[in-house]
Amino acid sequence: MWKAVLFDYDDTLVDTLGSRSLALTTFFRTNYGINITQAEIEAVWGIQFSQMMTALGKGASVRVEDYLKVAKDFPIKPFEGVAPLLQSLHKRVPIGIVTSVAREVLLADIQEMGWSEDWFAVISAQEDTPAHKPDADVFIPAMNALRSCDSQITPDKVLYVGNALSDGLAARAAGLGFLGVPTTHHERNELAQHGFSVSDSIQDLAMKIQLSERQS
Repeated sequence: MWKAVLFDYDDTLVDTLGSRSLALTTFFRTNYGINITQAEIEAVWGIQFSQMMTALGKGASVRVEDYLKVAKDFPIKPFEGVAPLLQSLHKRVPIGIVTSVAREVLLADIQEMGWSEDWFAVISAQEDTPAHKPDADVFIPAMNALRSCDSQITPDKVLYVGNALSDGLAARAAGLGFLGVPTTHHERNELAQHGFSVSDSIQDLAMKIQLSERQS
């Protein structure tokens, strides 16, 4: 049985790209008079917020609080079925989030969606590690936090859920289990080509987690 379940955040639990693309284009146009394209956003999507800002041409000059003022008009929306899944899981095992999103941004999202921080035993955000997926070290803060909850939690008893190949490769390198929830055909094909199990929906994911719990 899995002793803990960790989740990627962007485009795994929430439709980040859909809403944040609008927020980013509005933010750059309003604050800097710069028109950035969807292609430019997608080219840097998934890296840390500060690095994304640098890649898009502004870097350290961008204050997170200024971006949040714009982003609030483009609220993040969770994928259907995510909230019930998290509510159910956290009652059975410790759950957490491992993401490159800035903690301030992530906590604001959680509040906006009506989720509870109490659901999560672990929240590992951009500020917690310099490592990036697929580097296995990205899981060090989360694993340390999980062991503080239960010293018997080892990597092979932790399941990581993510949408991208980098998620799966990082989990594999760290010795964690992995289930994929790809949001594009490209992500699905990449994960399948590398031998990762994928789910078609959150409902399918919930069933696979339950099945893997019984088989572990």
